[in-house]
Amino acid sequence: MHDTGNRLAVNPPLNELHKSWPSLEVKGLTSGEICSLTTLNGGVATLRDRFHKNYGASLPTQGRAVSFSGGYSFCGAPEQWFVQLDGENAFLDVTLKSIFQSNGAVTLQTDGWTRIAIIGDRAPQVLERLVAIDLSDEAFPVDSAARSMLGHLNVFVVRLANARDTYQIWCARSFANSLTVEVCEAAEIVCG
Repeated sequence: MHDTGNRLAVNPPLNELHKSWPSLEVKGLTSGEICSLTTLNGGVATLRDRFHKNYGASLPTQGRAVSFSGGYSFCGAPEQWFVQLDGENAFLDVTLKSIFQSNGAVTLQTDGWTRIAIIGDRAPQVLERLVAIDLSDEAFPVDSAARSMLGHLNVFVVRLANARDTYQIWCARSFANSLTVEVCEAAEIVCG
């Protein structure tokens, strides 16, 4: 954080990351809020119903992601999801808890994650050097999500339908610098 007069402002770890090569762009994603959502009391059907009523989309199954107006969600583990919403709302967890009530446990996660977008025709070639995921359209189509290792980092890789040649890599915020180095080195090798 840094002082901006009389108030503190968050300084996102990838605020300045934006690099380009022919047919490839790497940039830090610093906007939006993130919450984790876990089913409680065996209420997964109710959780799915409330998600659909509020976002007009189905809560994704394991290995899948879904985009909706104002955000997206992906399944990170059985009966556990991440929900990313555009804009700033430091009380997103409270908002989601009011939607899901006793059927879901909600935790604000925005400060715990770093996200990088790899954009362009060469994005799969860069990712192939980093993660052990078959990135072919058949194995990892749009609206897919998977957990993998990237070097020593435990990451999520997400591919959304609203951006066909865009992949997101999520990792713990404390590893933002390591993630940046790994991705940019792979991009240099592929795109030189």
